[in-house]
Formats: sequence, C-alpha cells, structure tokens
Amino acid sequence: MILIVGGAYSGKTDYAVSNLGFSKEDISSDIKSDAAVLSDLHCLLRDTEDIDRLMPMLLEKKAVICDEVGCGIVPAEHADRLWRERVGRVCCLLAEQAEAVVRLNCGIASVIKGEILP
Repeated sequence: MILIVGGAYSGKTDYAVSNLGFSKEDISSDIKSDAAVLSDLHCLLRDTEDIDRLMPMLLEKKAVICDEVGCGIVPAEHADRLWRERVGRVCCLLAEQAEAVVRLNCGIASVIKGEILP
C-alpha cells in the first residue's frame, strides 16, 4: 500500500493518476468499494472511531490518500481536535506498514518512505 498525504488540493489524486498509473475509476472515497485507491481518508475518519475494524480494509487498498489536517490552527471544538488527532494517528499507523509514503506540496511529490518506480 502507498500512503499519499498532503494539504487540501495539493495534487494527491492527480499524482495517483499521473505517476502511479491509476485511473479516476480506480479511486473512491467509499471504503467498501472495490476501488484500488481510497481517497479522503480524513473524511472517513470523521464518521468512525473504530480504527481496529478500519485498518485491515485500509491495508488492502493499493493506495490511500489523506489530507494533512494537523498542520494548521488547532480547532476550537473538542470533537474536531479528537478527529484531527485520529487522522494523524491513523496516518502514522498506515505509514508504518506502507511500502511507500509520498507527500505532495504544491503539486510536487516527495517520497518520504520507500521507492516509487516509474
């Protein structure tokens, strides 16, 4: 599994299509979909706290795309702070088990773990 992270609209989905060879049809935000790539992990984590059930499904995907939500202003609402922490912790767990981790910034990819072959 390849973990792709970065800020909102930083080019994560375009990278999965252009550089990893996935098509738009291979990408879905529905964890139960047969799509090879899960997008919007951060949104999925708003609706669930059952990380133990979710992790095996995430690890079955060929790639997981997640917005970084921990780099900005700390949310005022307690529930939003818990969500932000959950996103960060799940990304750490995924990165630990991922074959590769790629971070996008302004459309530029940096491979921070593993190797991405052309």
